[in-house]
Amino acid sequence: MSSPAEALATLNRIRQCPDGSLLSPEETAVRLGTPVEVVRAAIEKGRWGWQIQLGLLEYSHRHGIATHESFAIHNIELTNYCNLQCSYCPHHRMARPKGHMSAEILAKCLEHYVRRPGLPRLVIHHFGEPLLHPELEARLTQIAQAGVDIQMSSNGLLLQKKLPILLAIPCRIFITLSVHQWADQGPEAYFKALTDWQAQVAGSNLTITQAFNVSQTQFHFHAWTGGRETEWDYASHCDFLRNNMGSVLWNGDMASCCLDCDGESVFANMTDVTAANASTRPWRGCRGCDIPGHRGYRE
Repeated sequence: MSSPAEALATLNRIRQCPDGSLLSPEETAVRLGTPVEVVRAAIEKGRWGWQIQLGLLEYSHRHGIATHESFAIHNIELTNYCNLQCSYCPHHRMARPKGHMSAEILAKCLEHYVRRPGLPRLVIHHFGEPLLHPELEARLTQIAQAGVDIQMSSNGLLLQKKLPILLAIPCRIFITLSVHQWADQGPEAYFKALTDWQAQVAGSNLTITQAFNVSQTQFHFHAWTGGRETEWDYASHCDFLRNNMGSVLWNGDMASCCLDCDGESVFANMTDVTAANASTRPWRGCRGCDIPGHRGYRE
């Protein structure tokens, strides 16, 4: 849902009877498959927890009720292979299959992104190192030919090796240099490497910037969805739920959350004919989210 007001309007449409009356909270709960106390809290007190949001979304999907803007791509996962095993990252525990995004899936993503971009540049990282894609030049060229600029986060291990490819791509590429390979050395080593890289690519199509989770004195590592579990207003404070944005995994699966390592929040696939009208939705990881801007992150 984009907002509580929009959710309320959808709920009232679902409650509407042919004679103009409204279903009771008890009748509405049966229709949605949601606990009656949750429905009553939404109707009477404007409380929009994950249960009522999920009930509305699932009912709306089944009955073709529009509840949102069309799906917007926040980021795609060019690959979910990684060349590091960081203790603070859930990647090494990933249970879903690994793979690389095909030209066909990327074409679907680009077609959709051009219609409704989630961000000004197409972000091509999720859970993996994008420079590991075996057909990196072809995929980046495919994006550039669509008239789209590129954003990625990279651990930098392959940056020197892949630099000729990156410099030859006919679009602007923005690289956030993640702190992973300097985690045991400290910020001083990280900033020296960052400054060296920035000098090396100055005046080119590449822009290399620092990661959000580093200061001059320390690194800050958040807990992904493993933070302190509490209820919070997902629909109002999560950009993904509020704006119907999501992540597209390497195989085309559409996930509701950028912190979902195992694809538990997948709700559709880019190859589905209804993909454009699909909705992001709350999932169990929302309760433990500690991403900056939503819940704050732990040092």
